[in-house]
Amino acid sequence: MMRVCMVTTSFPRWKGDWQGSFVFELARALLKKGVQIRVVAMHSPGAAVHEHINGIEIFRPKYWWPERWEMLRKEGGGLPIVWQKYPLARVQILPFFVIHTLATIRYAQSFDIVHAHWTLSAGAACLGRQVHQKPIIVTVQGSDVLQVPSYPVGRWLTRKILSSCDQITALSCALRDKVIALGINPEKVRVIPNGVDTTWFVPPKEEERENLILFVG
Repeated sequence: MMRVCMVTTSFPRWKGDWQGSFVFELARALLKKGVQIRVVAMHSPGAAVHEHINGIEIFRPKYWWPERWEMLRKEGGGLPIVWQKYPLARVQILPFFVIHTLATIRYAQSFDIVHAHWTLSAGAACLGRQVHQKPIIVTVQGSDVLQVPSYPVGRWLTRKILSSCDQITALSCALRDKVIALGINPEKVRVIPNGVDTTWFVPPKEEERENLILFVG
């Protein structure tokens, strides 16, 4: 049985939560394929530090005291949003990263591979690599290669982290191009979109389809 340790800054805070649900659905799909899954995620006020949801083991180490002041999951838009809106969130990035790295080292050692979501989690996995000694795959989700590299230090860090990973998956061709533009070897960048649960989303038969107009904006 393959054992995958997922490391992520976004994951459901409790059962039924929508934040990071696509990472949870990937974990659930892999579990159905016989893969053992362990998740190291960011803690949020009120969330369990350790629990199992649908057979998936989840660790969410606290990174601030008191926990009600944890700010990094305060907005659904992710870290770039809280970074801009809340000064305390900028202070909390460093202690979170240290805790995230130590947790990755601890919980990945008995697993076969580390799958990081977003480059921040990949950075934690890479920093602890000499200890856990596991191959690292990172999935870039968007803001980590669209926004962070717009700053000189962010660009350098992103390139350094991605270069240290064994494989990189991008959700789209556009994101793959952004990764390659950072100077990453194209041979280790693959496009793998987020999956679709076909038990929930089933295209209707041709004769059953209605003519619908969708407005977005």
